[in-house]
Amino acid sequence: MAADKAEDAAIPAAAPRGRYVSKRVLKNKAVAVTFNEKSLSDFVSGFHKRKKKRRKEAEKKQGEALRRKLLELRKKRRLEKELALFGGAPPTAEGEADVNDEEDVSQMHRFLVQQRMIMVT
Repeated sequence: MAADKAEDAAIPAAAPRGRYVSKRVLKNKAVAVTFNEKSLSDFVSGFHKRKKKRRKEAEKKQGEALRRKLLELRKKRRLEKELALFGGAPPTAEGEADVNDEEDVSQMHRFLVQQRMIMVT
C-alpha cells in the first residue's frame, strides 16, 4: 500500500483546460476573406431589378385573375341569353350579381388600358 501511495504522488494530476485558446494564438491567427466582385455588384445593384420582377409577376397574376373572371362573366351572360332565346327557365338571383359583374368588367377595362399605356411608354 505504501508503494501505491508513492506512485500516486509521483504522477501529477493534469488540470483539464477544456477549449481554452490563448489570446496570443487568436491574435496571430490569419483570417483570409475573399470577395467575388461580380457577385457583390450583382447583389448590390439587383435590388431594383428584383423589385420590378416581383411587381411584374404580381400584375400578371392579377391580370390573369381578372381575365378568368371576365370569361366566367361572358359564359354566364351567354347562358342567360340562350335560356331567354330558347324558352328556358328565367335566371335566378343572378340578375342581382350583374351590378358587381359590370364593376368587374369596368375594372378589367381600366386594367387593360393601363397595360397598353405601360407597353407604349
